[in-house]
Amino acid sequence: MVEESSKVQYGRTLIEYGIRRSERRKTVAVAVDPVEGVMLTAPVGVAVDRLDRVVKEKARWIVERLLLVEDGEPRPEARQYVSGESITYLGRHYRLRVKSLDRPQRTRLERSWLVVSVDRDLGEKAKAAAVEKAVCGWYLDHARARLEARTQIWASQAGVEITDIMVKDQQKRWASCDEKGVSSGSTGGLSRRLCAWWTTSWPMRSCIASTATTRRRTGAGLGC
Repeated sequence: MVEESSKVQYGRTLIEYGIRRSERRKTVAVAVDPVEGVMLTAPVGVAVDRLDRVVKEKARWIVERLLLVEDGEPRPEARQYVSGESITYLGRHYRLRVKSLDRPQRTRLERSWLVVSVDRDLGEKAKAAAVEKAVCGWYLDHARARLEARTQIWASQAGVEITDIMVKDQQKRWASCDEKGVSSGSTGGLSRRLCAWWTTSWPMRSCIASTATTRRRTGAGLGC
């Protein structure tokens, strides 16, 4: 729940934003969402004046994202997770085919269908939840495989070594930017975050983000 809000004037544009507090955060994160608009996630003790300054510093980036949302980013549609429903993957359209089996099989693409099988004894509500979990898991698995390959290429060009890759369902987040792209590594050396955004046209949201924590190998580095 958003309990705080503020606004910042940028030229002729008034940027209104919501504030979420988190005891676990140490930095301020800015997100632009097609449903919620501009949202800042901040540590508990950060003053609103400080958050206003963060928004002013990133105002150009925020306005550009807002324009993209208004011009071409559709609002996410509610999914029913039933046979015949249309989904997209890597720019191609597929149909969802749900099978009720005694022994569910792995989710897979078969020609123009994404085939999902669930336990035939499930009720309608539980069945929809199982199909959603299977579809989301399938997308995340495929995202990880493709992002790992791409991140290896980018890491080589940047002269860094990958120590970890996280693939997350970003829920409603459309785009984000953290105010600190550089942090101290556990070994005391300089570490940077190598960020990759992969647009999948996936059924619930518009993108998956993969963050690879890297350790610098040469004088070159790539930050968020």
